[in-house]
Parts: sequence; C-alpha cells; structure tokens
Amino acid sequence: MLQSVASDFDRAGFEVVALVDSRIEIEFPTQQIQVCRHDHLQPCLKQECQSSDLMLIIAPESGNRLMACLKWLQPWRDRLLNPSIEFTSLAANKNRLQEFLRRSQVPVPKGVSAELWTREFGDADPGKSWIVKPFDGCGGEGNFLVTTKQFLKREFREYRNSLFRVEEFVDGVSTSVAVASGHQGEMKIFEPVRQYFDDFPIGLFSHCEKEISDELANRALELVGKTLTKLPPCHGFFGLDLILGDEDFVLEINPRITCSYDLLGGVADWFDENFEPTDVASKLRRP
Repeated sequence: MLQSVASDFDRAGFEVVALVDSRIEIEFPTQQIQVCRHDHLQPCLKQECQSSDLMLIIAPESGNRLMACLKWLQPWRDRLLNPSIEFTSLAANKNRLQEFLRRSQVPVPKGVSAELWTREFGDADPGKSWIVKPFDGCGGEGNFLVTTKQFLKREFREYRNSLFRVEEFVDGVSTSVAVASGHQGEMKIFEPVRQYFDDFPIGLFSHCEKEISDELANRALELVGKTLTKLPPCHGFFGLDLILGDEDFVLEINPRITCSYDLLGGVADWFDENFEPTDVASKLRRP
C-alpha cells in the first residue's frame, strides 16, 4: 500500500518523502527516511512537517498508534490527509461508532459491548453466531466467531469483562468504499471494491478486487451516501466497510487510508485539486 501511495503522489508531481520503519525492506522511486527507534518517530515526523505541503499517516488504530501520531502533528493538522482527531476518536472505537450509527438510524448489525451482552442477548438461540471484536481492532485482527452457548461458557468470561464488542454474524459480500474529503466540504466517493479474508467465515484481511456487480455497487454507494450525512464533518481520506446480503449494513469506518488504495485511481490528483491547506506557512514541495 505504501508503494501505491508513494507512486501515486510522485506521478501527480509531488516530491514524496516517506518515513519508513528501518526493519521494512521496500523499494519505490521516492526519498526514504529510515526510522530506527520508536522514540525517533515523533521528532522525525515533526521535522518533516515543518517543510511539507501535505502529510499522510499510515498507521493502524490498534494500540492507539494512529491517534498518537495525529496528536503529535496537531500544529499542522490542516496539512494532514488524515481525518481529524475527533473523527478518528469516534471511528477507531468500534463500540462507540456502532452505537453512534445505530442512534443515527444507519443500519448496523445487532450488537453491544461484551460487558452488556449477557443482559441483552444471553437468552438468544444457543446456536446463533456472534463476532467478538476488540474496540480498537484493525484488519480483522483479534476477531473471533462464537455461538451463544460458547460465549456463555466460563472460558469466555475474560472477554465479557474486557473492551470487546459482540455483534450478530451477518453473511454477505464484504465491501469497501473509500472517501476523500476536502476542507470546504468537497467530497469524492470512489468505486466500491470487494474484500477478501484469509479464512471463512472470519479471518484476517487478505486483499481487495474490483469484481463486484453493478447492483451491489449501487447498493453500497446508496448506503455510504446515507451514512455520510450522519457523520460529523471530516476531511482527508477514510473508508467504510460494509456487508451486503439479505440486508445491507455498515460494519466499520476506517479513519485512515485503506488497502483498497491499490485499486483506486486519481487519488493524489483529486487531493492536489481539492485539498488546499489553510495555514499560510504551507509551501508546495514540487521538483
């Protein structure tokens, strides 16, 4: 994904500088700055912000890693192609987001925090399937599938008292839709793509493909359009994960760049035309 982003912005005429974990071997035709230690990341980011036109943080929500980077860069927040701290705080917490969407009448699977699950659904069909996911999960990491009977057993007590959400399993086509938004409300909704995972019915994210029917794509775009009207104001790049089946639901909102970027076209061009930083200190770094 980093290669796709760097190549896209390089092609659009930007001078791209990438801060990369020194343990990762990656090749692309842009400047790299190797970060060898975690405590070097913050000063390196701040130093590059001083002379950059735009900044994009690629980091997972889990472990508060994305939020930490955003907080470090708040003095340059108008240059960030990431959503705001407020938007990220909502979207990065699976439980908080789903409750917000439910109250906003956006269709989401039935679910509650694991702490409340026994009270709300403990008398459900013993064979009914549920997905248990950490509040700050990313890419399916930490998710697992259980039945009502299994979740009531003693070995799952630790999850019932932890920061996990339990949602009814919904079968269907897993779909991702990316969105780009500018400071003045300009918005671009990209073509829906289908998501694949390394196992069924639940696993880690594997890859995306464009093979999705026009009928499903239209349903996805309709649901995304409805959801966007309910969300707080946002700028930058983010993505919505949907499940399209007998009913269509919003599963998650990713407050960051998504792996569907590899299949999208013209993202850098769109931001070049529609994302003008508002701080006067910003200067384009073009060759």
